[in-house]
Amino acid sequence: MPTIDSTGITPKTQQSYLNDLKNKHLAIDQGWQIDPSTPDGMKMQSDSEVLAMLDEVLVSIYNSLDPDSAVDQQLDRIGKLSRTPRKEATYSTSIVTFTGNAGAYVPTGTLIRHRSNGTTWRTNSPLTLADGGAGNVAVTCTTAGAISANIGTLNAIQGSIPDGVTGVTNSDAASLGQNNEDDNDYRVRRYESVASGAANTIDAIYAQILSLPGVKHLRVYSNDKTTVNSIGLNPHSLFVCVDGGNDADILKAFAAVKNPGTNDNEGISTTSVEVSADTKTPKGNPVHLSVFRPRYVSLFVKVTITSSTFSDGDKSALKQAILQYANSGYQGGTGFVKRGFQIGEEVTIGRLYTPVNAYIGDNGTVNDLTIGTRKDALSRDPVTIAFNDLAVFDAENIEIEVRTP
Repeated sequence: MPTIDSTGITPKTQQSYLNDLKNKHLAIDQGWQIDPSTPDGMKMQSDSEVLAMLDEVLVSIYNSLDPDSAVDQQLDRIGKLSRTPRKEATYSTSIVTFTGNAGAYVPTGTLIRHRSNGTTWRTNSPLTLADGGAGNVAVTCTTAGAISANIGTLNAIQGSIPDGVTGVTNSDAASLGQNNEDDNDYRVRRYESVASGAANTIDAIYAQILSLPGVKHLRVYSNDKTTVNSIGLNPHSLFVCVDGGNDADILKAFAAVKNPGTNDNEGISTTSVEVSADTKTPKGNPVHLSVFRPRYVSLFVKVTITSSTFSDGDKSALKQAILQYANSGYQGGTGFVKRGFQIGEEVTIGRLYTPVNAYIGDNGTVNDLTIGTRKDALSRDPVTIAFNDLAVFDAENIEIEVRTP
């Protein structure tokens, strides 16, 4: 049987079982014929294999009780114990700019059509154009999954055009949605969500908001000083920046854990889209709160490879591997980051080499990898992302150059 102690479970090998069986037979009769060519020897070989296989089953059962190693339905069962169900597919999101007459009103639910793939995107909140005749608002794709929207592709209003509005576009690529939450993403979110009973306000905010449907990224900043801090947050304030999810649900979740009297930075001068509205605490007390949507920063990537076998299909697959990594991290082994790039997190080529090397393997050599926020200004330097920004990637912004040996 396997050994279970404070370090975990250790199975016996097939050879260990075989040696035990031989020793027990010889303890009965030193002359027992146990050579592998004999019937008894062959029976011992078979029995030791069966016992080793049973050990593997027991190890699997033991590991299925551990959130770090449980998978599929068993991980779902563990999640239910902490009231953290697996998330369904999330939706791609973007920030669009409406232009037109100052004071023009764009209602919630205004539809925008993607010029190439025909998908529709719905505004999350109402917008009134500023004195300059422009305004930004967050939009969500109506189709779940990783629906891309590169720069300038969300440029057509579907249905009736609001009075005074003359155009719309997106200046950065969309933040991609995901299919049903995979095991690794679910495991990470569960760890963060089990802090829902925490006394620490920031941990509780993460737990409440990350558990909401559609939420993809969350960053909470705190300024506990009596002066404005280095990133411009008000004294004694919280800054909650959320990518994805429903505005009303997010504000309600924020109200459930926010301490009374803490400033939420409403009206702060920032590049983020601010979402402010009335909501209620769990006991029904009315409050007015603000959260923010990140500004998206489009990343351009160029990978130079030497290979004699790299096909156009491989180029497309490598682009998808980079996109998957940017969204969810690398799931192929231990020791790698298991999450995508987060709000306020800089982008380095060191991280992007992970999906590139993993896909190419022995099929070529990576000569160079450069990144930047403009296609004509790529380098190996890290791309700094502001505290309220989120790096976004699109397949059209990834170039794969293949050189023959």
